[in-house]
Amino acid sequence: MISDIKAQFGRILKLNIPNSVTIANDCKSFILSDEGREIIKRPHWVMNNIQYNAFRWPGPFANLYFWIRTEFFKYAKEIDIDMTIPYYIHGWVNIFEKGDFIDWHNHMDRYTPNTYHGVFCVNAPEDSYTQYRNDKNEIFDEIKSEAGNCHIICDMTTYHKSTENKSDEPRITLAFDIITPSEYNGTWKHETGNQFIPFI
Repeated sequence: MISDIKAQFGRILKLNIPNSVTIANDCKSFILSDEGREIIKRPHWVMNNIQYNAFRWPGPFANLYFWIRTEFFKYAKEIDIDMTIPYYIHGWVNIFEKGDFIDWHNHMDRYTPNTYHGVFCVNAPEDSYTQYRNDKNEIFDEIKSEAGNCHIICDMTTYHKSTENKSDEPRITLAFDIITPSEYNGTWKHETGNQFIPFI
């Protein structure tokens, strides 16, 4: 069992989402529709511009929420999830057109137990990856983007990036953060923090 911060830091867990490719294709249809693009549209890669939660959308997004939650809590003992507290989740969509990428970044400046970041791949051109680096700036994991694949990393301080999309086909991911009540209480008045919903 993982029980210390060093073991938690940088640990990546792959989630097995049933019918994941079908869910991905259904999500893609909405995301690339005029309605979807209007909701997702933002001027640049800044969290403050994400004024929605993809897990509030109907159909395949509700199914995805259910299966991410089911898989996440299935590994409670393995990754030391504190089952005595509730959690909140915020999901958003990244559309990478040709030439787009997200450079190195993290989601928290300090390690906080029971906070997680995840990625569900909706559409993936060839040779597209999410990369993770350690505190020595060395890439310690590289996950190939494949439609229907889902993984979480067991902290929000690890730096990660997406590789450049060199295809004419868009790379689409649904990223999400999972946080505790203490984190939520400190962010819920923020324009992005108030997009979190209970993860129950």
